[in-house]
Amino acid sequence: MDRGGLPPAVALGGGRRIGARAIRSVLRRPGLRERLALAMGAFVVSIGVGLTLLMEWRLAAGLRESAQQRLEYLARDLSSRIGEDLRERRLEVSRLALVLGSSDVLNSRAVQQTLDGLQTRVPAYAWIGLTDARGHVLAGSGGLLSGVDASTRPWFLGGARAEFFGDPHVAKMLGPLLPPERSGEPLRFFDLASPVRRPDGTMVGVLGAHLYTGWIRTVVERTLDSRIEHFPLEVLVADNTGDWLYKTSPDLSATLAALLRESPPTRYLLSSAKVDLPTEAGKLAWTVLVREEASDALAPVYENRRQMGIVVPLLALSLAFATWLIAGRLARPVERVADAARRHAATTGHALDAHVAGGRDEARLLDLTLQRLALRDSLTGLINRSALKQRLALLQRAQAVTASPAPYAVLLLDLDDFHMFNNARGHEHGDQLLRAVAERLRQVACADTVARLGSDEFALLPGLPGGADEDVAAHAQAYAERVVAAFAAPFELPGGAHRCQVSIGIAVVDAAATLPEVALTEAELAMQEAKRLGKGRVVVFDDRLQEGLIAQTRFEQALRAAIPSQLLVLYQPQVDREGRTVGAELLVRWKHTEQGLVSPAMFIPVAEQTGLIVDIGRWVLEQACRQLRAWSDDPLRRHLVLAVNVSSREFGHPGFVDGVREVLAATGADPARLKIELTESALAADVGEVVARMAALKSLGVRFSLDDFGTGFSSLGYLQRLPLDQLKIDQSFVRGMLTENSSASIVHTVIALGESLGVEVIAEGVETEAQRQALAELGCHHYQGYLFARPVPVEQLPL
Repeated sequence: MDRGGLPPAVALGGGRRIGARAIRSVLRRPGLRERLALAMGAFVVSIGVGLTLLMEWRLAAGLRESAQQRLEYLARDLSSRIGEDLRERRLEVSRLALVLGSSDVLNSRAVQQTLDGLQTRVPAYAWIGLTDARGHVLAGSGGLLSGVDASTRPWFLGGARAEFFGDPHVAKMLGPLLPPERSGEPLRFFDLASPVRRPDGTMVGVLGAHLYTGWIRTVVERTLDSRIEHFPLEVLVADNTGDWLYKTSPDLSATLAALLRESPPTRYLLSSAKVDLPTEAGKLAWTVLVREEASDALAPVYENRRQMGIVVPLLALSLAFATWLIAGRLARPVERVADAARRHAATTGHALDAHVAGGRDEARLLDLTLQRLALRDSLTGLINRSALKQRLALLQRAQAVTASPAPYAVLLLDLDDFHMFNNARGHEHGDQLLRAVAERLRQVACADTVARLGSDEFALLPGLPGGADEDVAAHAQAYAERVVAAFAAPFELPGGAHRCQVSIGIAVVDAAATLPEVALTEAELAMQEAKRLGKGRVVVFDDRLQEGLIAQTRFEQALRAAIPSQLLVLYQPQVDREGRTVGAELLVRWKHTEQGLVSPAMFIPVAEQTGLIVDIGRWVLEQACRQLRAWSDDPLRRHLVLAVNVSSREFGHPGFVDGVREVLAATGADPARLKIELTESALAADVGEVVARMAALKSLGVRFSLDDFGTGFSSLGYLQRLPLDQLKIDQSFVRGMLTENSSASIVHTVIALGESLGVEVIAEGVETEAQRQALAELGCHHYQGYLFARPVPVEQLPL
């Protein structure tokens, strides 16, 4: 049978034979097509399970919320209806008492008929009776209790004073005269009573009524029957003490408190409401409790799970079988690719595992081949960084198992000024140069390891004579000098000859504890030091570089810990032509606990490099805005404008605009008194993004100044697009304007440019009266510098 085609059983219509053959193939040895089928089945099952869980979660949440809302509404509805029914009964009794008192018919037969008629019309009444002022029953519904002395009963005593509503109780006199409950429990009643008074206010009797507690069942059932949707619910009504007045299940023995405590939310959903009815003791404290079993509320979830439990396995089996059939068409090209991989391994020297190379696991074979290819640089054919790190790891393991480990050297090479050649000639010529460099390194290194780490960085692992660290370092330096000398000859490229020098850093590894990453890092630090010293240099990593790295790390940590407790701000005034202070520039200083004041020239570049400048800038902005808010209450200083320097990294931070908006809102500072000073390097990014950020802040009222103008690479083409308020002439031009024609010309040009753009021009670094006079003659009338004041605390800022 052709593995790429279908089994003969398909042509014969033997579907069962196909399935049996597929199962036997999987059980025998899963090949590529079987693994694809199994993967498809597992994928469908996992997706199905995931979708089922997601659907159940969303559906359960919705059903729980809907059921809870339904229960809350029903509890409120039931409590409202019970309260309304109670109020109606009380109103009936009080109205009847009022009629009886005003009609003077207390001893007539009409009273008996009226009481019987009311009981017949409202079955909730177990008994309604009228007593005289001494408590003797004059008439009672059904003729019950006539002539009985009720003067000691709570309903008579309470009703003689005012409207009375009593707690549920067992009636001692009336209970034996009425039919018993079907459940066999004793009858319980609520007492209603109202005084019967003549028009002149004289109390002549009490009208009392006993309500069956069973009327609550009638109210509940009537309410439930009126609903459109019917759900399996349990309704419970408890009195003030927590005893049940009504319960759906007669077998329920738990009290209200126990029920609330023992109803886990995983089993029951419940809601409760209070019956709102005023009584002599305050408001009625009956509780209506409605609960539903979670299994009933979440029944659609379980049905969905059952259906998905049937659909997902069937779909997984179907798609797995379809994948097994389709994978037969993929087997042939994959086999051909695997054969090509074997031939490639044989011709390139890649040692494949014999079992994998000779087996039929095409996926494993291709994976192993691709791993080998992944360790080669596609441009130069040299090994790449991953392969170099693997070889360094082998050397590390060899050192670990050796009593006297032999040191070795790692050389890192970087082409000097390659980026300039790449930009000038183009990337195609740059690739040609890199290939030529790789070929020359092969010739120089011979059998030594040569790797390309990326871009224009190469690495060498030379086989050097053994010995002490100093000997290995000396041999490695001599080896590196030969490499540098080999690059003295020009490279013959299609675009013409080109000379290219290299800077080399050397790291000597003498301990198994040195990881490959550490060795490469040390070699890179040495290479960077070589580039700093000049072109074509060789530097060996030593303790001096290590100490410098440690010192830099400590400095960064100290700076990180200094924010903001060790930072302080000073203010240098900015004045107009009359010498009046119109604003100030806020300058940050670092007051080290041991070293004293640290120059901004030392810590600002580090902050820029590490990203700490964002935190420092946020703190400085907060200080400026708080000071502006404080000045707003000072008539002498409320007009001052504060300038804050913002670096390019800080301005380009994604949260910068929102951060400024938050600080302004939190401090209450006037945005029109805040001026952000940007350097020209901040404009070197995407001009459109810079303009958008500036426009967003400009809409708040914030001002902008372009600092150190003339030292960067601003172009008039986008200067006119920036919403600037001020140009600041760099102090280097101000210092040289009286002695250098070029500086004076630049100053004159900046002032003229400011006039043409309609923005203010200010000069910084003004230290002499002659400089100020020269600037004034050229049209610059705002100044900043030592001539007027040095940076001072805010208390010493002159006006």
